[in-house]
Amino acid sequence: VLRGAWRAVPPPCEPSASDLAAIVPLLLKSGLGALGWWRIRPSTGSDLPLALRRLRAMYLYYAAQAVEQEDEIIAVFKLLRSSAIEPILLKGWAIARAYPEIGLRPSGDIDLCVPPDSYSKAKAVLSTMSPSLFGVDLRHDTITRFSEFTFEELYLRSELVPLSGSEIRVFGAEDHLRIICLHMLKHGAWRPLWLCDVA
Repeated sequence: VLRGAWRAVPPPCEPSASDLAAIVPLLLKSGLGALGWWRIRPSTGSDLPLALRRLRAMYLYYAAQAVEQEDEIIAVFKLLRSSAIEPILLKGWAIARAYPEIGLRPSGDIDLCVPPDSYSKAKAVLSTMSPSLFGVDLRHDTITRFSEFTFEELYLRSELVPLSGSEIRVFGAEDHLRIICLHMLKHGAWRPLWLCDVA
C-alpha cells in the first residue's frame, strides 16, 4: 500500500476487502492513514466501505491539522525573529512540503534549529507563548552528528520558502535529507512514515 504513495500520481492499488481489513488498522496506528487513502482512493464517488471511510477521515483530519500548524509555525517564527533569532525549521512541515498535499503527512512538534548561542534565549522567548497545540522542540543532536558542519554552514545553505504571506527558513535539500535519514536511524527506523519521508 505504501509503495509510491508519496507520489502525486501513485501507482494503482486495489486491495481486497480482507486485505483492507488487515491493513487499515496498521496504517492508522502508524500515522499513515492519509497516505493509505491517497494510494488506494477510488476514482469514483461510489459508497465507500468502512475501511476506506476511516482512511479518508484520517486524510481530512491531517489536512485540517496541517492548516492549524501552519498558523503556529508563522507565529513561532514571528516571535523568535522579534527577538533577533532566525530559526531553521526541520522535519514535520518542512518535509511535508515534498508530498503532493501538505495533509498527507501527520503534524507533530514544530522542530526548530537555532544558533547554539541563542538556545537559552530562544527557550525563554518561546516560554512566553500561550500553550502550543503542537509544541516546539529545539533539541536536535542529529543535525551535526557524524559531520563537521557548523550551524553557520547549514544556515548558509538553508532557504526561505513562502507560507501564507510569510517566509519560513528550512534546511537545504541535501542537509535536510541527511538529517531525516539520521533521525530515522537514531530511532531504529520503526515508523514506515520516515521511509516515505526519505523517499
